[in-house]
Amino acid sequence: MVLVLLALGLVAFGPAPTAFACDEPTLPFDRQVSRAEHIFTGTVTTSRIDPAQGGARRIYLVKIDKVHKGDGLEQSIRVASSTRTADCGLGKVASGDKVTFFVGAVKGNNYVEALSNEGTRAASSELDARIVAELSPKPAETDVEVKLTRVDDGQAPSVTRSIAPGLIIAMLGVVALVVGRLFGRPKPH
Repeated sequence: MVLVLLALGLVAFGPAPTAFACDEPTLPFDRQVSRAEHIFTGTVTTSRIDPAQGGARRIYLVKIDKVHKGDGLEQSIRVASSTRTADCGLGKVASGDKVTFFVGAVKGNNYVEALSNEGTRAASSELDARIVAELSPKPAETDVEVKLTRVDDGQAPSVTRSIAPGLIIAMLGVVALVVGRLFGRPKPH
């Protein structure tokens, strides 16, 4: 009984399980690139909590250094994200950090939404290379020459040879009926 109580106490008051960084699944890289309307690398110049959202949103002012995908972005853009990593917020991004953003369409007054599970992460040369490789046109498949081989089966079988199996089966059926009739049960008188 004491062991049961100790086990229950450990479960109830033990360390909490580690939380996931985001409650949504992270998309595969090719889907992150294809779904994003804009992909750009920039330096975060300022970061502030949006008071209009009750502290649930953080607004980053980003100076764009390099645009990988999309056009029509201004040199400086506001990026909005949740303050909670469980809601796929960007986590700890500070002023001066270089970040590659995978975002959708520009909304409202020159701002975009960024989520951690959609590809936004710290910038790196390896990430740049992966983005360039994913966005580069894929080589067209070359046409493969197909050679057809004519199969010569010889001549078609004669009509009698084609009909013979069916006739043999029909004759066996008739013989079975006759034998069954002759040797079957006698008729009652």
